[in-house]
Amino acid sequence: MTVLMGVALVTSVYAQKWDLKQTADAMATGRQPFKFTGQIQSTDPIAQTAVVKVGKRTYTGKFGLAKYEGGYSGFSDLKVGDMIKGTGMVVQTENWVKKVAPAGAATPGGTAPSKQ
Repeated sequence: MTVLMGVALVTSVYAQKWDLKQTADAMATGRQPFKFTGQIQSTDPIAQTAVVKVGKRTYTGKFGLAKYEGGYSGFSDLKVGDMIKGTGMVVQTENWVKKVAPAGAATPGGTAPSKQ
């Protein structure tokens, strides 16, 4: 009887389809939301993370589930030096970016014009 129940539980776990966005949204419930504007310092295309300098501090953000706007169509469009803005959620000490777009008059692959 115990073996049969164990097999049934294992089968039901493997039968579930993992949906990363749904999992991230569920984890984010009740967490700390944030907004940011900063400059990309580095990117990791395999992990889909980027280090963004916001003011005098740098933060690592997870961009794998982000919605891209303003000329960005995916993570590969983010370039070192780009000024970006976005929103996200801190989930278990990790910065999950929910939405990202060029900051101000910036264009993807370039930087915002200087204000003189």
